[in-house]
Amino acid sequence: MLKSSGLSKGFWAEALLCHTYVWNRVCHGNQNLTPFELYSVHKPSVKHLKAFGSTAYAGVPKQLRKKFDMRAIKGIMVGYALKTRGYSILLPTERKIVETINESFDEDNMLEPNSSGAVLDPNKKIINVSSNSEFDTESEEESEHLSIPRTPKSQSSEQVGASNNCKTSEKVIWERKAVPRKDRSRTDIYYYIQGSKDRFHCYKDIEEYCKTHNLEYDKALFNFSALRTPQADKRHDAMKEEIQVIKASKVWDLVLKPANGKVIGCRWG
Repeated sequence: MLKSSGLSKGFWAEALLCHTYVWNRVCHGNQNLTPFELYSVHKPSVKHLKAFGSTAYAGVPKQLRKKFDMRAIKGIMVGYALKTRGYSILLPTERKIVETINESFDEDNMLEPNSSGAVLDPNKKIINVSSNSEFDTESEEESEHLSIPRTPKSQSSEQVGASNNCKTSEKVIWERKAVPRKDRSRTDIYYYIQGSKDRFHCYKDIEEYCKTHNLEYDKALFNFSALRTPQADKRHDAMKEEIQVIKASKVWDLVLKPANGKVIGCRWG
């Protein structure tokens, strides 16, 4: 990996970390699970993997550039970030390595393997650059996993007898994600099937999917309430405080709902 990248031998540590990162996300031998999955029980994503030593362009935050400055700096991909989400990018012109999620790649453009390679001082600098860009492996979205067995449709007695010799205990892993909006005004709850890009935002969508794919559907297993997020306690305390202020100010009077009255719904409940 280090030789084909065209980098100097001084980057053996970065190459080793990159190799380990990828090694833990692929299956080995006769195993059906990756080391990452055996350790964390979660199936890892490999969509974000990039070629070690490929050309990368690290974005420069608005706060650190002037009007006519370049929006990105050309660098070399030397691994995956250790302290944040993203990649480790070597910037030869600035003689430092940055960890950033705000980047783009040109994997067809590599250093020449026979060249002396890029060189960096041993006392290299590592800085973190934050961004709102998406990253597939680990995101700010919190997730939960739910395992539901797949139940086949009713079969004839002959079919059932024949299927007894086969493996029918297939399970589907549902993943619950709480996704904060960019303006932080609210948090949306979605359910995904692990390994699928389909997402569901309401009970009806999940019920229809389960019927179509012969899955058991139990509404009690799904919860679209944002009150299960890590900010639930703070949000709950804020609502209680607001209700107390409303009561103290006597803004509203608590009365019984009229027989034909229409109650205004609340998306936070």
